[in-house]
Amino acid sequence: MVNGRELIMDLEEIDDLKLITDLSEGLRIANIVIEKLKLNVVDSCCHQFLSKDNNNDGYTILFLLKESHFTFHSYVSTKSVSINLYTCNNFTDFDEAIRNIMYFYKNCYTSKTIEIR
Repeated sequence: MVNGRELIMDLEEIDDLKLITDLSEGLRIANIVIEKLKLNVVDSCCHQFLSKDNNNDGYTILFLLKESHFTFHSYVSTKSVSINLYTCNNFTDFDEAIRNIMYFYKNCYTSKTIEIR
C-alpha cells in the first residue's frame, strides 16, 4: 500500500546569496510552486535566522498542506537549500515541481530523490 510520495531536493553551490538569505525570496518561490502544483495550504510558518552580527543567515519555511507538507531550509555556511515535498496522493506532478524549483536555482549542483512511502 502506498501512503504517499516524497520529493527530497538538495541544492548546493548557490551563488545568488539572495536565494539563501532572503526569507521573502524563499516564500515567493515556494508560493509559485504551490500555485503551479495546485496544492492546498492549510497553514504556514517561517523563520529568518540571523547571524551574530545581525545579518540574514538562512531561513526555514514550512507549509502544512491538505496533501501533507512542503519545506525549505537554507544554509548560508554551505550555500545550500534543502527542499522537501511530501504528498499523500499519487497525482502531484513531482516532475513539474522539479522544473519550477530549478527555474529559480539554475546554476547549482542538485541532488534529488523521489521516495514512495
